[in-house]
Amino acid sequence: MIVIGAEPARAEALTGLAPYVPADLFPGAVAAAAAIADDAWRAEGLAGLAQHSPVEHRAATVERAVAAAYAVSDASQRAGALTRLVPLLTDGERAAVVAVAMAAIRAVVFEDIRGRRLVALVPLLPSRLLDEALDVACAITSVDWRPRALAALAPMLPADLLRRAWRVAAEIPKEELRAQGLVWLAPHLPVDERPAALDRALAAAVGVAVSGSKVKALVGLVPALDDAQRAAAIREAAAAAHAVGDGEVRVVALVEVAPLLQGEQRAAALHEAWAAATAVSRENWRVQALVNVAPHLAADLQAQALATVAATRYEQWRAQGLAALAPHLPADLLAQALTAAVVIQDPYWQAYAIAGFAPCLADGERVQVVAALKILSRDD
Repeated sequence: MIVIGAEPARAEALTGLAPYVPADLFPGAVAAAAAIADDAWRAEGLAGLAQHSPVEHRAATVERAVAAAYAVSDASQRAGALTRLVPLLTDGERAAVVAVAMAAIRAVVFEDIRGRRLVALVPLLPSRLLDEALDVACAITSVDWRPRALAALAPMLPADLLRRAWRVAAEIPKEELRAQGLVWLAPHLPVDERPAALDRALAAAVGVAVSGSKVKALVGLVPALDDAQRAAAIREAAAAAHAVGDGEVRVVALVEVAPLLQGEQRAAALHEAWAAATAVSRENWRVQALVNVAPHLAADLQAQALATVAATRYEQWRAQGLAALAPHLPADLLAQALTAAVVIQDPYWQAYAIAGFAPCLADGERVQVVAALKILSRDD
C-alpha cells in the first residue's frame, strides 16, 4: 500500500510520480488516490494516474477517474480534471466529456482561472464548439488572460472568427497585452490580410513602454517577419532587454532575446543574465532566475548554478530548482544534483524533485531511485 501524507501533497506526488511507479505498486497508487477525501484532489490524483496507467489497468482507471472528475463540486477543478482525461477517451466518449468541461469553464467565477482552463481545453475542442469557445474568450475581462485565450484559439479558427478575435485583441486597453494579443494573432490571419496585420503588431510591440513586456512581444513576432523587419525587431528587443531594471525580469528578457543574437552579442547577453541571476537577493527568486539562465550556460557556470540551488535553505525551493535544472545538466552534474535531491527530508518535496529527474535516468537507476522514495512505502 502507498502511504502519503496531506491530501494535496498526496495527489500532486502521485501525479508527478505516475509515469515511474513500478507496476506492482500501481494498484496501491490508485487506491491511495481514490481514498483522498477532497473531491478535487481525488480527481486530480486519479487523472494523473490514468494518464500513465499500465495497459491492463487503463480502462478501469480511466473510468474511475472520469467518475471522480464528474463528481467534483468546484467548476474550475471539474473542468481541469475532465480536460486532462479527454485524450484518454474513445471518440464516442469525448464529445460528452468536452461539452461538460466547457459548461464547467463557463461557470468558473474568477476570470483568470476561467481563461487558464479554456486555454487548456482549446486543443481538444471539436469545430462545432469553436464559436462558443470564442464567446467565452471574448467575454473574459481579465486583460492578462483574454489575449492568451484568443491566441490559443487562433490556429483553429476559420477566417470569420479569426477576424473577430483580432478586433477583440485590438481593443484590449493595456498596451503591452494588446501588443501581445496582436503579435500572437497576426501570423494566423488570411494571407492577403497578414502583411498589414504584422505591420500593426510590430508597431504595437515597438511602442510598449514596459521593457520586459516589449521584449516578449518582439521576440514572439520575429519568426513571422521579413528579413528587414526581423533585424530591426531583434535590435529593439535586445536594447529593451538590456534596459530592464528588475533582476529576475531582466534574466528572463535576456534569455528570451539571446537565441536571436549572434557571436559576441549573444555571449554578452547570457553573461549579463548570469550576473543578474546571481545578484537576485531573495532566495526563491534567485533559484528561479538561475533555473531560467542555466540551460544556456557553459558547464562551469552550470556547476555554480547547481551549487547555489543545492545550498538553498528551504526544501521546497531546493526541490523545485533541482527538478527544473535536471533536464539541462551534463551527466556528471546530473549525478551531483540527484544526490542533493535524494537527501531532501520532506517526503513530498523529495518526490517532487525526483519526478523531475526520472526522465533523465536510465531505466534501472530510475526504478531504484523511485522505489526508495520516502513517499512510497509498503505495509506488508
